[in-house]
Amino acid sequence: MITTFLSYTSQDLDFLQSICNLPLASRFMKFIYDEGCGTNLIGHIPMIKLLEKIRQCSVFIPILSNYYLNSNNCQKELLEAQKNNKIIIPIIIDDQCHWRPLPVCSKKTL
Repeated sequence: MITTFLSYTSQDLDFLQSICNLPLASRFMKFIYDEGCGTNLIGHIPMIKLLEKIRQCSVFIPILSNYYLNSNNCQKELLEAQKNNKIIIPIIIDDQCHWRPLPVCSKKTL
């Protein structure tokens, strides 16, 4: 199984859930993400633990939208993936999202 970190904002939770429910993807990938994001759950993962999970994953998938680009926490997650040379597979879900890979990560961004 490929350990895959899904980075998202609470506004994009529906899209995250659709990825996690894909039978083929869940068969080959173990998804890690902050299950409490955007809720009042006490058990959501603190940032320090999320960053550790990113260091442990093989693949980092940011679910990109304008909400994502404006989130400080999401930017921290993406930067951690870049610093640790993770394979980054962005999924752009917003037509208005104008994300471009940074030169530091372009070699490993698909």
